[in-house]
Amino acid sequence: MRDRRVMSMALVKARERFLQLVTVLLLLLHFVRCSWAWQPESIPSRHHHNVLLSLIRSVGWEPETVEVRHLDQEKSAFCNTVYRLTTSCENSDTTITIAKIFSPLALERMTHSVGAMDSYVAAQGLAPRILATSNDGLLMEFCESYSTDRSFRCMDERNDTLCAIALAKLHSLPPLVPVNSQIDENMLWRSCRILMMHVNESWLCRTSARSDGWTKEMLDTEMRLQQFLLSRKALVEVPIAHGDCKPSNLICQQERAFFIDLELCGRNYRSYDLAKLLRNDGDPTLMNSLSRRIRFLSAYAEQIDTDIDQLQFELNEILPLTWLEAAIFFAAMESVDPMNKDKWNSLAASRLRSYETC
Repeated sequence: MRDRRVMSMALVKARERFLQLVTVLLLLLHFVRCSWAWQPESIPSRHHHNVLLSLIRSVGWEPETVEVRHLDQEKSAFCNTVYRLTTSCENSDTTITIAKIFSPLALERMTHSVGAMDSYVAAQGLAPRILATSNDGLLMEFCESYSTDRSFRCMDERNDTLCAIALAKLHSLPPLVPVNSQIDENMLWRSCRILMMHVNESWLCRTSARSDGWTKEMLDTEMRLQQFLLSRKALVEVPIAHGDCKPSNLICQQERAFFIDLELCGRNYRSYDLAKLLRNDGDPTLMNSLSRRIRFLSAYAEQIDTDIDQLQFELNEILPLTWLEAAIFFAAMESVDPMNKDKWNSLAASRLRSYETC
């Protein structure tokens, strides 16, 4: 009798385990079917598909309710991939978010985990809120704005002031990690060093000033020279600078301005952000109007209690380096994306011409 009872209990447990196994298998099958069924045409690779699925599920959405739109062509993205996600809700409302998937080159240049710096800056009210992250992507809120890259170029005095105040606040933030951390390297030199490792040894780029062409060795020598020269200028470094503070990475709303694309955020020269934002790149930017440039720097200087003449000095000293760093980036992209070698070489040449004449 006891043996029958033991056997009966064993059968019950075996049945329970079998049912649990079947349940798990069915859930896995459902997950796989949903994953493969959700195949928006705008997603170019299986890797991007998996990253987007991970981000979408992290916030509790069903993939079938999400419409994906590839934004790279609109943003002229060089290194990363950006998607606009429109999610249908039960109450017929829609939620718009932005998903960003980082390239291996972008991940290599980061000093923090994906989204860490974005979340830190967002907590200060200076960046969109981060909703989810993965190993190589993030999902953030979409911020409606009437100040895109184009409208930034013709902003009024009020918006100029908003942007200057936002940048001053960013530069006043304490570091995300202790200053004695191993990752407290200046982001500008860290980025250039990593990029140079990707430049082909045979790389060559001709400009009108150097018909024999720039080589990798010349790029590296010029970068080291700039680093030496700037070290003697005592330019002010701040714990948190944007690192790629061009007009398209600064968004204005009615009451505030804030930043996107913060993967190069970290310790850097404050003047590097100012120079990238205000430089003359051939378009009608703030640099084209001396009065607007002074107005911007005055608003910035007032926030951090510094002298505008000192800011002008720092900006002018570092301005050539903004072009050299861009040329190094495009030189590295030739090896990362050899199918578009001519495109990257042409972009590198245009930045080197600006550097030569700066």
